[in-house]
Amino acid sequence: MATNMEAKKNNNNNIKRMYNTLRQQIEEEEYEDALNICGKILKLDPEDAKALKCKLVCMIYENQIEEACKLANKAREKISCEFELAYTYYRLNQLDKAFKVMESVGEKNSAMKQLYAQVLYRMENFSAAADAYEQVINDNTDYENYEVEKVELCTNLSASYGQANEPKKAIQVAENFDEEANYEIEFNRACALIAANDMANSIRALEKSEILARKHLEEEEDEEPDEIEKEVAIIKVQLGVVEQLKGNIESAKKLYNDALKTGTKKQSAVAVASSNLIALRKDHDMFDSYKKMKNVKVNKLSKSQMKMVHFNQALLLLHMGKDAELKKLVDSDKNDGNLNIVMAALLFKKDQNYKKCTQFLEKYYNNVKATADGIVQAKLSAAHVHILNGNLKEAVNILKNIPSLQNTPGTTATLIALYDRLGNNEKAKETMDQALENSKSSSHRVALMSSGALDDLNKRRYEAASKGFQDILKNASKLNLDEETQSIARAHYITSCVYVDSNIAMNESNNIPDFVSNESSKLSEEDLIRLEGNATGVKHDNKKVRSSSLDNVEEIKLDDKPTLTRKRNEKKIKKRRAKRREAYLAKMNAMDRYDEHNPIPTPDPERWIPRAMRKSTRRRVRRGEAHTSGGAQGSGYISEKDLRKLDAKARAEDEAKKIAAMKVIEEEKNVNRRGKRGKKKKKGRRR
Repeated sequence: MATNMEAKKNNNNNIKRMYNTLRQQIEEEEYEDALNICGKILKLDPEDAKALKCKLVCMIYENQIEEACKLANKAREKISCEFELAYTYYRLNQLDKAFKVMESVGEKNSAMKQLYAQVLYRMENFSAAADAYEQVINDNTDYENYEVEKVELCTNLSASYGQANEPKKAIQVAENFDEEANYEIEFNRACALIAANDMANSIRALEKSEILARKHLEEEEDEEPDEIEKEVAIIKVQLGVVEQLKGNIESAKKLYNDALKTGTKKQSAVAVASSNLIALRKDHDMFDSYKKMKNVKVNKLSKSQMKMVHFNQALLLLHMGKDAELKKLVDSDKNDGNLNIVMAALLFKKDQNYKKCTQFLEKYYNNVKATADGIVQAKLSAAHVHILNGNLKEAVNILKNIPSLQNTPGTTATLIALYDRLGNNEKAKETMDQALENSKSSSHRVALMSSGALDDLNKRRYEAASKGFQDILKNASKLNLDEETQSIARAHYITSCVYVDSNIAMNESNNIPDFVSNESSKLSEEDLIRLEGNATGVKHDNKKVRSSSLDNVEEIKLDDKPTLTRKRNEKKIKKRRAKRREAYLAKMNAMDRYDEHNPIPTPDPERWIPRAMRKSTRRRVRRGEAHTSGGAQGSGYISEKDLRKLDAKARAEDEAKKIAAMKVIEEEKNVNRRGKRGKKKKKGRRR
């Protein structure tokens, strides 16, 4: 009995000593040694909850995630380890399981709330993630205990708002930390500015983010220059996106290539750069695009990124004619609408069979597992194919069976156009009336009313057109119309009233703003021309009328469609040319393709001669070396004699000389023949 008591006492003393050692090792972050100590403690006391929890945490720190996940599942009944279990699921990318574990927890502490927000972000539920981060930041009682800075939480919050299509909120969050901003939150601000279409400020934010990133990596992380370039590659990719959106294709390509050359391991940067390069190159350099496509590891991307990469890959495989690989890619995700549309395009391209193509699309959009966006895209594609094949009724039936697009301006306009082609004007009018009745958005209502009135005006239904434009002008305040839109609508109204009641047209013309007044001084010459040209029924003889003044009008013809004939204003033409030249030179200067000291390079006088035959590139022929025969460009050297054969003028001269020489020879022959005929042979005398 005494022996058992002594043994138990010794075990307790040993455990105490081990806990002291364990505390010291954890403070010094020696987690591997701490893990061994935890194992020894658990051998002495298998029910020790603290040692078990400590072992679990040390395994996570040592990146033994799978083993930690198994241990957490076993120890869940003995100790409270929901956070550690959810975290291991999160690290193993088993997001559904992590979410389920955290949902089972009643009251969450700050660490659990933050992990919950991160899981929601990874599950691409960005609005819910933003709400969760807001809750963590507002409940600031204990998040500092977990060594989480507020700026880090706000960085994640701004990213969530940016992905949730709320760029204004994302910008506001980032700007609150302007002075103490890190490069990540500045990068998120730049992305939000891109979403808000503010390209100038987004470039400034990205440049600032790069400066902060380099400073942080050099001073705090002590990284090598090559590693720094790899880290900032994602900023270069985003700069490339901005240049691409601005239309600077070559600059975008250069930035994407520079980012890929760094060898960055950030798969999001590699995926965006490679995918965008494939899209920009289109059907050029397809083999290089194919190699870049193979380097993208899609398993490390988000679902939306993966879909976009797969879509670009499918388009590339379609253009390269790699049918087997394309079918394999489509089979990997049969519910992806984009991939199924590309597959339908392959069927159409290969067999030119409309029926096979539409049947394939119909099979997809009738599938229960198909996504909502995929169904809409597939139906629109099927309608397009039917229109190409002339099956307008089938196209109408498909468009009418897309609930999410009903009564929108685009669908309404397409249906009206199809009904017009089918000669069913009643259905066209019914479609417009139904769309106007069910329209909820004021912008949609304006677009529908304008398109309906313009359609009446183009079809010379002037009374209906005038009524439509009159309704628009009467409801201008309700529809929140700006001055420009009202001016255009009034111009159309006057045009239609000319054919209905000229007195109304004359009275209404007094309401047109005076373009010479101070109120319209903000309008440029191009704006005036556009406003004038928007009045349907008035066409100019010249396709592009540059002058907006009516002083140059020579003749006005009042036919069904009045026309205006104008004189050429040479001064204004020269002014415009000078402005265009300045704008063009500024653009060339920005692209480093213009030298002001040598604006017009001297053209090569031999530019029309094949390169191998030019004096500047032709090698000297050694004495005794025979010339090779000339031919097509790049076929070899050519002698002066053969070069003369290529000169049309020289050939004509040689031909003339030959003809002259032949004439001389012919004349000499004729003279000789006449001489022979004149001489008679003397006959001898008979004896």
